[in-house]
Amino acid sequence: MNRWIMALCGFLGACAPAIYKKYHEDTNQYHPPLLHKMEQEIALHTTDTAQEHVAWASDFWSGFEKEFKRYKPRKAVVYKLFEEREKMPCSIVIVGGNWCSDTKEQVPRLIKALHMSGWKAEDLDYYQVDKNKKYIDLNGDRKFDKMPTKVPTVYVYKNKNLVAEIVETPHSRWEKDLLFVLENNKYY
Repeated sequence: MNRWIMALCGFLGACAPAIYKKYHEDTNQYHPPLLHKMEQEIALHTTDTAQEHVAWASDFWSGFEKEFKRYKPRKAVVYKLFEEREKMPCSIVIVGGNWCSDTKEQVPRLIKALHMSGWKAEDLDYYQVDKNKKYIDLNGDRKFDKMPTKVPTVYVYKNKNLVAEIVETPHSRWEKDLLFVLENNKYY
C-alpha cells in the first residue's frame, strides 16, 4: 500500500495542474475519502442479519482494493474531469449488487477515477441491491427512487438534475465517460 501511495503522490506532484495539486495537498489522500466511504458502507453490510448479504459484502470488499489499485485512470482526462466538476455541483449515485461480477469489477474502477479527479465523498452515494434488484436498507432510512434493471447503474447529477445513467460498464473508460457526461449533459 505504501508504494502505491508514494507512486500516487509522485504522479500528482510531477504533472498535475496547480489547482489539482492544491486539492490533493488539502485533503488526506493517504486514506482516500471515497475509499473510506465505500469501506464504511460495506462494513455496515457485514453486520446484516441476513448471512447472504454478509457473504456478498465480504466477497465484494475482498477484491475491491486490488481492482482499485489495478485501474489506471488517464491523467489528462482526470485533470479535465476535476476542472469540470469544480465548475458546478455534481453528484453520483451508484446502485450495485455486491454479488455481481460487473459491480465487483466496475465500482472500484469508478471510485478510483472519482478519487483521482477530486470527487468529494459527500457527493457520492452507494446503494446495494439483492439479486431481485430490491434495495438492502439496514437502517430503514435510506431512500432512492430509481429502480435499476441491471447493476451497477451509475446515476450522474449536475446541479441536482439527473443528466445520465451509465449501466453496467462505461462505453470507454470511467473518467472519459464522466467527462463527456458533465461537458454535454447527456450520455452518448
